[in-house]
Amino acid sequence: MTQQPAEQNLAWAEKLSLEASIVKGDDDAGTIGAYLRTLEAINRSSTGIVAFRWPAVTYPLYFRCGSSDIWSFKQVFISRGYAFPLPYSPRRMLDLGAYVGYVSVYMAERYPGIEIIGLEPMPDNFRMPTLNTAAYSNIHILNAAVWGSSRRLAIAPNNAEDWGGHLADTPGQEAGVQALSIPDILRSRNWNGADFIKCDIEGAEASVFAEARDSIGGMAACCAVETHDNAVPGSSSVVSACFDPDVFLRTRLGELDLFTRRAADTTSLPLPSITLLRPAKGLRPIALRNVPSASWGFYLFGGTSCQIHPASGTDDLPEVSTVVDGDGQSQFETELSVRNPLRFAVRFLLEIRVPDNDAVIFRADRCVDADEQVLWTLAIPPLQGPHRIALQTAMAQPGTTNHKALANWINPTLR
Repeated sequence: MTQQPAEQNLAWAEKLSLEASIVKGDDDAGTIGAYLRTLEAINRSSTGIVAFRWPAVTYPLYFRCGSSDIWSFKQVFISRGYAFPLPYSPRRMLDLGAYVGYVSVYMAERYPGIEIIGLEPMPDNFRMPTLNTAAYSNIHILNAAVWGSSRRLAIAPNNAEDWGGHLADTPGQEAGVQALSIPDILRSRNWNGADFIKCDIEGAEASVFAEARDSIGGMAACCAVETHDNAVPGSSSVVSACFDPDVFLRTRLGELDLFTRRAADTTSLPLPSITLLRPAKGLRPIALRNVPSASWGFYLFGGTSCQIHPASGTDDLPEVSTVVDGDGQSQFETELSVRNPLRFAVRFLLEIRVPDNDAVIFRADRCVDADEQVLWTLAIPPLQGPHRIALQTAMAQPGTTNHKALANWINPTLR
């Protein structure tokens, strides 16, 4: 029976009240139970996309009313389907079949240093993982399927719920979905591997694991797979054949087959990268010093890049800085770009300091000519714990006019 408007309004009012308690940290079992019942009532009685909060998640999540999104949320965060212990902290994850992105968010919250590529092929679903992961720069969502080889696939008719779309490599049918192979997915982010793989792709695992058997078994330290023998008979056998039982421990957890490497070694994977101007989650405070107050003095662009108007002299250099928590990163990389109609070069300076006393432990600089763009890569002392990273700009020749000069730091990153 459809709720009347008064009942709907009551459910929304109850949601806001319970949400306020959860945000304040009052998340006892009674509050959480009432909150879930309220969300389920809104799910049944309303239309559109709803934002909601959860104690274990830093930022709001979203679900579509009248869909299976709430069921998926409960599977991940209530039943804790992916809370199994791991003997290591994963650095790179493939979320094959991201659906609305809840597993990616869960893993990003659980392992702050992880980087994730998620794939969701269904057009009606794709907007949801992009929305749910928008606050996480370490999650990259692709509107694509995964298959044994890269190709276009047709969406097969089926009677499943919205999470259960099936794809078919059917000649003659309209092929409307791009599918990528595991190697092509890795190449999309210049990865050399992934140590954690989550796979729930409604039978496509038969193609993926048959074609990528050696690469998956060779790189993964853990693989969590939901197989679908009812859709593609023999899928579970194809998947299990990828994992040598002498190398991998196999565990059954609910609907998942979990294959965990008995001696996990992820040292071949690089350390998590740190993007200076956009952290993995949310926002990171930045400090400005000696920067002109005009709009051209400093501005961000592209989410990860900035312009700092260069000083004309050698004193009081304009600077943007931020404190990062290092985990052994030993390389700094950025692109530098100068736009200057007067044709004067600009000097870019990097300083690494101890946050407590601002003592400089590393300094480097690079000159860039007008209308030039260069890649600047340099070795830095391995960063363990908090360090302040400062970016400065000045005209290459002291006393040269800085009129209309633009000095761009493009995606400065620690690796």
